[in-house]
Amino acid sequence: QLKKIYEKVNVEAVDATFYVEPSGEIKRSESKEGRDVDISKLKDDIYNMINKKKIKDINLPVLTLYPKTSTKQVKSINSILGQFSTSFNDSTSRGSNIHVAGESTSDVLLMPGETFSYNKKTGARNWVNGYQSAPIIVGGRVVNGEGGGVCQVSTTIYNAALLSGLTIDEVHNHSLPSRYAPRGRDATVSYGYTDLKFTNPYTHADYIKNIVGNGAITSKIYGCNLDRERIVIRMEEEYLKDKITVKTYRLYLDEENNVMRRELVNTSIYKTH
Repeated sequence: QLKKIYEKVNVEAVDATFYVEPSGEIKRSESKEGRDVDISKLKDDIYNMINKKKIKDINLPVLTLYPKTSTKQVKSINSILGQFSTSFNDSTSRGSNIHVAGESTSDVLLMPGETFSYNKKTGARNWVNGYQSAPIIVGGRVVNGEGGGVCQVSTTIYNAALLSGLTIDEVHNHSLPSRYAPRGRDATVSYGYTDLKFTNPYTHADYIKNIVGNGAITSKIYGCNLDRERIVIRMEEEYLKDKITVKTYRLYLDEENNVMRRELVNTSIYKTH
């Protein structure tokens, strides 16, 4: 009988959703609260009633289930905080890998305090997950390997995150400069070894959207317009005999373009040959 009551009363909570169409149109759905009968308390109430020999009506102890993502949270996403684009050859195995990685790291809702992990989103870059063999940089040399091109996707997302003011938790540079991004602004990844991670520092949700096609990938990070900052990225380079050291800074500007805060994000070291 309790099981029948449980099945009749219980309702799962429904998360609100947020999605950006390739056309740029924003679509949202509202959240709904759920119900859950507290079976343990209900059993105790029944046993107590029987023990005391006082048969009476029992109000069902019902718990409210709250959605993980609320309507309020998705409604706060109303602006692009930062975006970045890079180009590539669409008709190669490397281009195919960029499409696969771009799709697997897109349409990500990042809640306040939540951390994005590139490796977690893509999974292993092997043929089972749709990746092909293409040129990659290993130990300062360009060789063929599974998933060549995924670092261009991570680099594109990294730069969008930089410009959006997200907290960079982990980033690594290639051993050689990349042709698709300035020195100091690349983000190499290797499944199980090096990752790109960043955290949403805001009290509002963020959303990552990648658009891949026509030889270009664009990563856009949406959020609340109240979180949007005036940000510029600056690099300081130091040349030595066999290496280049690049310090990447994120500068936060006021309305008159004065620097309010200067943050050292990463120090990259490249081989010169």
